[in-house]
This record gives sequence, structure tokens and C-alpha cells, in this order.
Amino acid sequence: MGVLVFCAVMLVTNATPGEHTLHYQCTWKMILLYQFCHANIFHCMANMWCLLLLLYTWKLKLSDMVSAYLVSAMFGLLIYAIPNSCHIVGFSSVTYALAGFHSLTGNRSRDKRYIRVILITMLVTSLIPKMSVLTHFACYAMAFGIKAASLIKNKKHHDKD
Repeated sequence: MGVLVFCAVMLVTNATPGEHTLHYQCTWKMILLYQFCHANIFHCMANMWCLLLLLYTWKLKLSDMVSAYLVSAMFGLLIYAIPNSCHIVGFSSVTYALAGFHSLTGNRSRDKRYIRVILITMLVTSLIPKMSVLTHFACYAMAFGIKAASLIKNKKHHDKD
């Protein structure tokens, strides 16, 4: 599965502003495909390295990838509607959504460690010019919220029984 994702992510490695980026009133195709476009080969390889670490650390399934992609696409719809939004490319929105889904494992010490690592990663990446930290945070927060709501719903359902 990792090889297929890797090939798909390398779809466009020299994204040009406007044509291959997610931005205000971009084409509908870019809302669905901006994750697979990258500014350059270094950008693509950095995203792939993170994805491979997550694939093997959490033993991700196809359903995990699809869920994270959908969160990333929902974020794309928000950017589409915001005038003067920046141009966004890259698979990191999906990797941050994956991290959001997997930050709540039920093991408090592990959850705290995961959240701490993600926040430190966001802080470090904010030092890189043109890095969309808001995109990372928004996709992480959306997935984290969905996972938290799911856990709360399951707990309430379990408490009823």
C-alpha cells in the first residue's frame, strides 16, 4: 500500500502557483488533488518520509488513509471559500489528519506523548519559510475532534448497556 500512495503523491512535484495549488476559487479538481502536488522533490520526499513513518508506526489501513484524505479535502473546501487565501500543496495535510486520528489511543501517557510530539513538530515546521502551519493544525484539529467525538459517543453508548 505504501508504494501505491508514494506513486500517487508524486503525481506533480513541481506545482506552480495557481495551476496546481489549493486556493480561493481554484478548480474543483484541486480541492480533491492538492495533496498529491508538491512544490519540489524535497517537499515530496519529506512528506513521504513522514507518511512511511506513520504507516509502519501505526500499521495504517486503507480506511485510515481514506478518512485522513477526507478530512484534508474538507479543509480544502474551507480554503476554497476564503478570499485571499494562500496557495497550498502537499500531502502533509493528510499526515497531520492521520496524527489527529491516532492521538487518542486510550492510553493517557501515550496520548500525551503523541500530542506533545505533534505540537513540537508543528512548532519546528513553523520555522520553515512558506510552510502552512495553519493547514497542519487545522487538519490535525479536525481529525482529533472527529476521533474525540467518536470516543465520547461510544462511551455513552457503552455506559447505557
